[in-house]
Amino acid sequence: MELFNELQNSSLRLIVKSINKCISENKPASKTELQNLLGARAPISDEEKKLIAMLFTADKQNNNLLWPVINGYVPVMPEKIELQWLLQMLQDRRINGMLDNNLRQKLLSALQLKPLPEDCVRDYGWNGPIEKSLINFNDSNYSKIFKTALQAILSQNYVYYESHDIYGREYAGEAAPYKIEYCTGNHTFNLIMWNFEKNWTFKSDFRNITALKILNKNYDAAITAKADAYVQNMQTNAEPIILQLKATENNAFDRCFNMFANYNKEIQRTDKDKYILKIYHRDHFDQQEIEQNILSLGSKITVLEPASLKEKIISAIRQSFTR
Repeated sequence: MELFNELQNSSLRLIVKSINKCISENKPASKTELQNLLGARAPISDEEKKLIAMLFTADKQNNNLLWPVINGYVPVMPEKIELQWLLQMLQDRRINGMLDNNLRQKLLSALQLKPLPEDCVRDYGWNGPIEKSLINFNDSNYSKIFKTALQAILSQNYVYYESHDIYGREYAGEAAPYKIEYCTGNHTFNLIMWNFEKNWTFKSDFRNITALKILNKNYDAAITAKADAYVQNMQTNAEPIILQLKATENNAFDRCFNMFANYNKEIQRTDKDKYILKIYHRDHFDQQEIEQNILSLGSKITVLEPASLKEKIISAIRQSFTR
């Protein structure tokens, strides 16, 4: 599969997945469901309709049922550039803290590519040397809060928390912590919690949590399911963020893919060195993090949509000039 094509890769992956499902279950695909699947984020394009027509044929008894024109599984093979990117990531020493070394070695072996020289391995943190990682377990308060969060999650206990956001606004209350999320772009950990009073899920960078205390009150699996459903609903309904970037200036291309590594993305080349990047996110759940990343990218990035985010970025820039 190509990194950049008119079908945006996601369409091709969905088609391949549908074909392999038909082969595996020996059942046709529903034409309507397939079109709805491809058009979940935007109206189905003419190119996607052509792709369906080329790879599927209608059932003789029901035109709304489609059979693959092939009679075997479609292998999914990443391009060499994608394998090279994975190789660089696996050679990043910080990955040792996220993957078992045996698994890491198996992945490196499976890539069948020669390891890159040490001086060619990029630092994907963009926040400075590895020694100055934003995850600092040597800090007693950070370590204490992280351990408390783990204990609360394992015992399914509510917690009392005190925290602040990147703008200095302070928060406090009771919540059910149920997940820890690692952000590859910023190399940070976020604590995901369900606030039963506001009836919503929120997250907080561990660096911004000033106090965390386990309460003598438990939550059950229904709370976890409700919290996950809330986040999933946001991702389904949130309007995509569309950025225009100048790829050759200040490593904007690499920085974008690193900073927004957590999110589903589509990219389209519009000019020699200009690209349109579409980011599918989780609405206000990711808002502060995304705003911060966009502002850090500077003038090489232009927010095209949504208009509400564009106004917030403009407002933040204006405020920075008045301080």
